Amino acid sequence: MFPNDLFENILHNALTIENLDQITNFCSLSPDITNATFDIFNIFHINIRSLRANFDELISFLKCYINHFQIIILSEIWISECEINLYSIDGFKEFNCCRDSNRSGGVLIYVKENYNFENNLIWPMISAEGIILINNNLNLCLVALYRSHSYTTDFFNQELSNFLPNLPFHDCLFIGDININILDSNSSCEDYLNILSENGFFSMLNLPTRVTHISETCIDHIFAKNISKREIKTARIIYDLTDHYPILCNVLVPKISTFVGNNTTSLRINYKLLKSKFSDLKIPNTSENVNVYYNDIQWIRWIKIPFWRL
Repeated sequence: MFPNDLFENILHNALTIENLDQITNFCSLSPDITNATFDIFNIFHINIRSLRANFDELISFLKCYINHFQIIILSEIWISECEINLYSIDGFKEFNCCRDSNRSGGVLIYVKENYNFENNLIWPMISAEGIILINNNLNLCLVALYRSHSYTTDFFNQELSNFLPNLPFHDCLFIGDININILDSNSSCEDYLNILSENGFFSMLNLPTRVTHISETCIDHIFAKNISKREIKTARIIYDLTDHYPILCNVLVPKISTFVGNNTTSLRINYKLLKSKFSDLKIPNTSENVNVYYNDIQWIRWIKIPFWRL
């Protein structure tokens, strides 16, 4: 069983954005973080529930924020692969996993053209569909997924447990509409959370993402592996584009200098930053808190800052 107190500790405190003007601030670097060291990488996801029906409204929504998003993920696109070129976005390249056999399902990812994701793989499971993108420069693996109700949750969990150990050893984000309410406490949900936890993934969003007059469920998920809670922010956006709220995730990534000297690079330790980060850490006093502590100290690997030696 997933320990309840550990579960409460590692569930990330996601934000709720009710005023769309807040999106710009959310997608920007915090004032206490120097932009000479880090870049911000913003990922937007929504269950679009038919790209044909909602593409124009999506573009209208995005027009004010498109420069802030490096990746846009759409699930339940409901189109065939031959239609993808009808739904391009300027400045972005597309990766898709369409379900041509019937109307529902499908995943589409837009990635800004200046980001090079070297590997793109189709999710190798029959109980869900999705895409795996890898950027070696950012040491980042992105899994974008949609799970329909065509297969049982238990069958999906079994496939997930067989696949996750084979993911590349990168910092990893697992994002999508999984149709499992992680606010529930049934055995299938607990199995799902256990499988992710056993493979190093922790929930970064624990707020309802689909709200009706009879229920509030968190079925659109953001899980992170090897990414400290200090390096990631998540939010849901209260906006009725479809029957799912959009969700946002931003991650700090190290900024690599583009200045070319004699092509020799080195690393130096920022001792001031290192000391301040250690002073914030709380040594775990129970075995259940060890994983939380481990997640916190992942920040330390970023204290070494690349620079060019002249």
